[in-house]
Amino acid sequence: MVKFNLDLFRPGDGIVVKNEGGFFGNRIEKKQWKKGFTFEQAKFTHVEVMIAREVETPDKFWSVRVAPPKAKLVNFPEFYKGKYIKVVRYKDYDSFTRLKDVAIWAATHVNVPYDIPGILSFLSFLRGWIKQHTSWWFCVESYIFAHQKIYPGAFGNLKPEKSMPAHALLPEYTYVIWEGVIPG
Repeated sequence: MVKFNLDLFRPGDGIVVKNEGGFFGNRIEKKQWKKGFTFEQAKFTHVEVMIAREVETPDKFWSVRVAPPKAKLVNFPEFYKGKYIKVVRYKDYDSFTRLKDVAIWAATHVNVPYDIPGILSFLSFLRGWIKQHTSWWFCVESYIFAHQKIYPGAFGNLKPEKSMPAHALLPEYTYVIWEGVIPG
């Protein structure tokens, strides 16, 4: 296994986080498995986009965490310390400049409210009564949308609102750069 090293990563890469239990995580995992993802893929229930590494403080690498109550920037090595993650890169990227543009699009989602009605409709029998908010996001929508703005047709033209975190692990769209527990 490759040792954790921030030099491996680029803005625009994805962080896919393994479920550690909890109300939403367990339901997302179960829903992904029922939709046909492998048990391994279904265990990963959150995804976000890396934004930038600090020049002055090279041990900081920011990502956009889309989670309640609203999207925010987090220093992912610190935030996910001790957690199991996979870092993925879009398979058809053609330059690090365009990959960085993915990060810029993801950054536009900072401070946007989390789509709580959307996640409730995704997870429950309330699907017909609760609708997704058209200008709010949940994690995978932000990830897919940012990629599709730079790479039209990315992820097989999957609509962001129809995506699941496990889509970020499908080998036809991404490849794993690093996986493991972030040291701390």
